[in-house]
Amino acid sequence: MAPWLMVLCGLFLLFIVLFAVFLDRSRRLLSVSRYEIASPKIPVGFDGYHIIQLSDLHGVSFGKENETLLSRIEAEAPDLVLITGDIITRQGRELSVAARLVEALAARFPTYFAMGNHEESLPEEERQALLRSFRESGAGVLLGEKTEITAPNGETLLLAGLRPPLNTYHQLSGDFVPLEEQSLRALLGDANGKFSILMAHNPNFFPQYAAAGFDLIFSGHIHGGMVRVPLIGGVFSPETVLFPRYDAGLYRAGGSAMLLSRGLGTGRVGFRLFNRPDLVSVTLKRCDQKGL
Repeated sequence: MAPWLMVLCGLFLLFIVLFAVFLDRSRRLLSVSRYEIASPKIPVGFDGYHIIQLSDLHGVSFGKENETLLSRIEAEAPDLVLITGDIITRQGRELSVAARLVEALAARFPTYFAMGNHEESLPEEERQALLRSFRESGAGVLLGEKTEITAPNGETLLLAGLRPPLNTYHQLSGDFVPLEEQSLRALLGDANGKFSILMAHNPNFFPQYAAAGFDLIFSGHIHGGMVRVPLIGGVFSPETVLFPRYDAGLYRAGGSAMLLSRGLGTGRVGFRLFNRPDLVSVTLKRCDQKGL
């Protein structure tokens, strides 16, 4: 073999090895995205309140029995853990992994779950078994419902979990139907000025969430655009939309804010590139000025 050809082959092999390392790093090495959300609506009792969001785990386990993931969450010492859907993959049926993780979380922290499109796509019997296991572990399950979270001083805020129909996902499908602001207002109800948090798996309706009056929205679903490019962001969403409008991070509209997780797993497509698994860590701050 000619020397130049040997060098070329060596460079090609080096590229393959480096690509594999980057791909594995994008799938396995956890990161924490930290935010502070300030609002005059946040009660005094929730000033400094710490929330961790998990989204789109898709049955992946970080360490045996998710020990690595649980360790990172414990290090954050959250007051509340929110799981915003797709903790399983409908094809893989990794239900036991999800059930054990939620059991471990609920034993340590107040934990709430709202469904994603993969849970919604499960056969009814399997979905009910999964949700039953969550409830038996002590986790709250919010299926188009709301509850109150109480601070040690007795003050409360509202927490709602959205359960939209499957046809509100996949914008390019023939049966796509957008969410209506009216149904979101019905879910919020009469908040009486309370600070309100919405767990909504699909971020594409952020304008409607904000218009309905929710103050803080936690979303997922887009996986950070799967492949992330510096200065550009996510390349495509699970809905096969190139350069999605919402891919990751903090978004604002009026007095509302949305925190969009890059997710933890890989889903059906099976890869992440330059896009490390993402835990979202949020601290609530009471302020005297208007706006988040």
